[in-house]
Amino acid sequence: MTQSNKRRGTVPVCFITDNRYALPTMVAIRSLYLNGGLFRRPRIIVFAAEDLTQENRRALCRLGPEVTVVDMRQTEWFMQVRMRDTHVTSAALYKFRLAEILTEYDEALYIDSDVLVLRDLGSLTDTELGGVYAAAVETFTAQTYLPDLLRNLKVQRYFSSGVMLLNLKRMREERICDRLIDYRLNGWNFFVDQDALNAVFREQVVYLPPEYNLQYTTATRLSPQEACRLYGTAPAGSWDELAQRSTILHFASSQKPWQYDNIWKADLWLYYYNRLPVDIRSANPLWRVHSRRKIRLAGGAQAPERTAVPRLRHTLKLALGSIVPAGRKMER
Repeated sequence: MTQSNKRRGTVPVCFITDNRYALPTMVAIRSLYLNGGLFRRPRIIVFAAEDLTQENRRALCRLGPEVTVVDMRQTEWFMQVRMRDTHVTSAALYKFRLAEILTEYDEALYIDSDVLVLRDLGSLTDTELGGVYAAAVETFTAQTYLPDLLRNLKVQRYFSSGVMLLNLKRMREERICDRLIDYRLNGWNFFVDQDALNAVFREQVVYLPPEYNLQYTTATRLSPQEACRLYGTAPAGSWDELAQRSTILHFASSQKPWQYDNIWKADLWLYYYNRLPVDIRSANPLWRVHSRRKIRLAGGAQAPERTAVPRLRHTLKLALGSIVPAGRKMER
């Protein structure tokens, strides 16, 4: 893709969702629209798993004229590589096929659904890839789970697959999609799709500043000073300061802000949820609980016992007119 094409904003922004992640996908897209600038609105493509309801499909499309929902089928390869018993949706594995599906594009920006877009994405989509497979943010916290992670993958650096500017053209030329599936079936896997992407891309990646994918897990394991030193970015005195200058805030954890009201920046997520159309919120009420885990940010700061915004008192009028208070999970 030429630089002129990139400046015209033809790099699409892609999300992947199933019905479980439909609401956070809507909130992510809403935050993108509110913070993405008036004159540079990219095409947004949502790849939908088969279980996404028609109501949620229509709600996604209503968020903006640039939003397109593309149905994904559970083909044989997907059934072989899908995961079970994880908070990460199996639909994330559709990342492996993006280059084959988006044949009209040379590049695409993929973003996970559990994010908030806080600034215009233009500087990210304008990143020059220079022939590598992707641009992404390195993550240092995965190794705290698995000290042998890098050795098992035979890599020196490890990136998060939650935000990636992908070189679709090169991926098609080198049949990377098939190699990713093969690695998922036969290689060493722990972090869902992320390990396969790191093993196959083999560090042919432009490493981005952490502000393009500021991860919740990083804030719980590194002090802001440690993070800035590792990433080589400008110093910050707190994680809130880093968040304020970030483009994408990523809730990369098993605890999500639509489930718990006292994790870091849950109040900010609630702010954007409340800016969805009223009828979409009525169809997707929040049922958040108070996490029993003590959540402490690295560096001594502690997540508040309650968010700055009071717990959502979203009322649902049932058939008999009864009200279910927030703080209780709805039976599905």
